[in-house]
Amino acid sequence: MSSTEEQGPNISKESISCISKIESTDGKGSSTVTSKSTNDVTADQEVSWLRSCLPIIVQPKIDVMNGNHLVKVFYAFERDSAHNQLNCKLGVLYAGESSYSTRQDSVVNKVATLFYRSYNRKLYHRTADIDYLEYRGVDLNRNSWKSIFTTDHAGDQTWSRGNKGEILWWFSLMCHYRRCISWEQWERIQNKPVIYLNTCNHLWGERDSNPHLDKVVWTNYSMERGDRERAEKFAQHHIPTKLNCYSCLCFCKARNGGGYCDRIIYDQVEHSGENVLAVLDGGIEEISYHSAFKE
Repeated sequence: MSSTEEQGPNISKESISCISKIESTDGKGSSTVTSKSTNDVTADQEVSWLRSCLPIIVQPKIDVMNGNHLVKVFYAFERDSAHNQLNCKLGVLYAGESSYSTRQDSVVNKVATLFYRSYNRKLYHRTADIDYLEYRGVDLNRNSWKSIFTTDHAGDQTWSRGNKGEILWWFSLMCHYRRCISWEQWERIQNKPVIYLNTCNHLWGERDSNPHLDKVVWTNYSMERGDRERAEKFAQHHIPTKLNCYSCLCFCKARNGGGYCDRIIYDQVEHSGENVLAVLDGGIEEISYHSAFKE
């Protein structure tokens, strides 16, 4: 094992949630053994791999306090026949995103945020945020992976300063970078990579670009099987729309979550959609999410 396993935020290995295996019983307290199909075994292996290898996500606390917390992670395993390897694609959903002052990166730029959300609402039919990454070279038997690919890498950008351009000192635009980062380059806790949200639009990196900002560490969160399209639909229909100009001025066309007008809710995220359920040996477990503030 590389020495990078011991680096990263102050997260103890004991803080990572371990969900125990549930066994079915015959009603008398004794365990029963049931036969499983190949698909069932594969599904169990996928869940086991997810529990061992899903990322630890480190988000600036100021962003969580502004209502942009992590909501859910969608996952989909795919076989890459060209490279003869198994990959796992993740879509990570946040309740929203805000713009911050380029001079004081802990201060929200409310006007820029309003227009940014209006643009996203018109273009993507949501104010929630989604970012993607892909584990490559997944080994379900060893609970391991070779690298992580993303088109949402932050590069050398920081929380409120991007490389795409700035409007005076008022607002900064971020570039999305393509990166494929090998196992050895990541800070890890066991097999879990530590991913830092380094920009205000949740582009990430393998190192912290904003060490001066207090952090929230996400070690356990809601998961659901689904591809990019399913993640988009969940964001559009189950995450409340935040205040934006498009919903207010074009409410006859804005039907996201509220009939003739958008839902505009600031302090909660509705979980009325399908819950993530992992079925193991006849038992059902719900994998929920929580935050652990970095001391």
